[in-house]
Amino acid sequence: MEKKPKYTCPVCGFDELRSNPYKNMPPISPEIYKLQPPYQDHWGFPSYEVCPCCGMEFGNDDDCGYPHLNSTFSAYLAEWLDDLKGEWLCPEEKPPQWDLL
Repeated sequence: MEKKPKYTCPVCGFDELRSNPYKNMPPISPEIYKLQPPYQDHWGFPSYEVCPCCGMEFGNDDDCGYPHLNSTFSAYLAEWLDDLKGEWLCPEEKPPQWDLL
């Protein structure tokens, strides 16, 4: 059986996403955090997958149609840590040894 690739959430680092957040998004690197949303302008069509860890929905939370509300990956992370204290959206999907750091 062929193993499907896993992708990393650019917000929280969870590395078991089923889809690349954006069709042509490169691997996580400092350069991706220098870009501003909407990220689909940089990397193409979003996956609309919701990260089971932080809850980011790619293509929605970072491109809601209102430029002043578009959340960068860094801003979404800060809000998630501040408001939800890093609580998992779907705790049943949390790997046993997972650590935000």
